[in-house]
Amino acid sequence: MAADIVNARGHPNVRARHPTTMEITKEDTLTPRGDCVIGVAADKAAADLSPELLSELAKGYSLAAAILVGGLIDVFFAEGSPGHIPTSSTSIVIRRSSYLDERTLGIRATKSARGLDRQIVNLLKKPETEMKIVFVTAPNRREALIALAAQL
Repeated sequence: MAADIVNARGHPNVRARHPTTMEITKEDTLTPRGDCVIGVAADKAAADLSPELLSELAKGYSLAAAILVGGLIDVFFAEGSPGHIPTSSTSIVIRRSSYLDERTLGIRATKSARGLDRQIVNLLKKPETEMKIVFVTAPNRREALIALAAQL
């Protein structure tokens, strides 16, 4: 099991309407076209995550994640891809598909931006809103969920 935490904030252009991806970026600007972006000004991108977490995802481990905003929480799962280590220094992308690129942290996710709790999305439309995302890996979803619960 490995874990890491990413902190980001909201932006007035957060729409979270994309049906297949969600993204967190280190950039501090966001255009209305970025409908998969759920947080800006992140303190980490994919390449900045713990080497242990990235190594376990490259073994195909499961990923459990919790998005915490204003006392609310939303949880989702994704999978790592054997041999894939993301190298992006600007963003983290979670995908419902199996598409891989340098930003892709997890694939076959149970949620995309559009599936997030709309109360959380509404809070993320405010630039002063702070978001914490806890990522945990484990050999399977059940163990990942147990490990995630221990981190919260």
